[in-house]
Amino acid sequence: MKWWSVVLVLFPLLAVGQREQLTLGENTIENTGDLFDHFVLKMDSLNGGKVQKVRILHIGDSHIQPDNLSGITRKKMQASYGNGGRGLVFPYTLAKTNGPKDFMATSASVWSNSWIINYPHKFNIGLPGIGIKSTTESGAFSLELRKDSVVNPYTKGFLLYSLNDPKKGSVTINNSFTKTNAQAHFDTLSFYTAKPKSKLDVSFNGAAMTLHGVYVENDVRGVVYNSAGVAGARYRDYLRNDFFLQQMPLFQPDLVIVSLGTNESYDPSFTEAGFRQIVDSMFTMIHETLPNASVLITLPSENYRLKGGVASVNQRILIISGILREQSIKHGFALWDLYEAMGGEGCMLEWKKAGLVNDDHVHYLRKGYNLQGELLFEALNNWMNGRE
Repeated sequence: MKWWSVVLVLFPLLAVGQREQLTLGENTIENTGDLFDHFVLKMDSLNGGKVQKVRILHIGDSHIQPDNLSGITRKKMQASYGNGGRGLVFPYTLAKTNGPKDFMATSASVWSNSWIINYPHKFNIGLPGIGIKSTTESGAFSLELRKDSVVNPYTKGFLLYSLNDPKKGSVTINNSFTKTNAQAHFDTLSFYTAKPKSKLDVSFNGAAMTLHGVYVENDVRGVVYNSAGVAGARYRDYLRNDFFLQQMPLFQPDLVIVSLGTNESYDPSFTEAGFRQIVDSMFTMIHETLPNASVLITLPSENYRLKGGVASVNQRILIISGILREQSIKHGFALWDLYEAMGGEGCMLEWKKAGLVNDDHVHYLRKGYNLQGELLFEALNNWMNGRE
């Protein structure tokens, strides 16, 4: 049975006018071996009513952090196969940076922040790659899930956190769920509500709290699409963060999507041998940590170097993509070639002309990321439609 036999409810195509100006390339999921079958079979089971949730975890760099790309893929997946909940949320505004627009964080407390790109880290950082730590031993914050094109109230979830004095501190959620004597490194506090809610209130007392993230879902059968990105992040930055691998199993991902590689193309310390070793190590550790999860590696898009106002193609991106392809095949991970899907050589200049690319010739405008999110969804759609 094909799970794509369900009726697809798609959002109106974004950037239609711009898309008509583009010459897009082949948009496929490659290297779909036995490991990728886990995700396929789980989606079959979701469609057949045999499982309640399929969970996806998408991590990356600045292309992912604002959720403009991953958010479109998430919405389309959930519109077609059920909205299982918002998944991972992190209060980016409290870390003084940009993030998704479909939830809001507020706090009267003062927080310091730490990023995986700044090594050594000021304090331990969770899976999202950015952490916040309170400057006082008591305080509170609130998260509110707002209406985007998808409504995401929750009925259950967990808080992922650590305390500087686990034996003295306590954490409370919605004035109903309290935990003391937290685990030394990090801990979780689960919560639930009989009536779906959009706001989550968290307070702490007796110890400074480091927030690693919040996970929320609902009671509806469907897809939970978690995403987290860190501006400037490289493969080695995630590899240096011990909590990244340790916390991945908590999100029970059936599919892990990794979108990194752009920042390595500008790294003056880059070497092919060093990058190959880092990628090999990270892929090995992901598979060892989540042996049954499918993994999809996305190859970075074309980008340009600017000198004196003149743009020249960054050839290193092809070297990086070649190593990622080589290592994906070695580890049995699936591949999505964004460079090719966008149209191949010269595609970024074409997208720039269509009004989809930032002036730095590296990042995209929101509508450009939205179109990439559509392409990712379509790549999965096209591949699954061809499956017998």
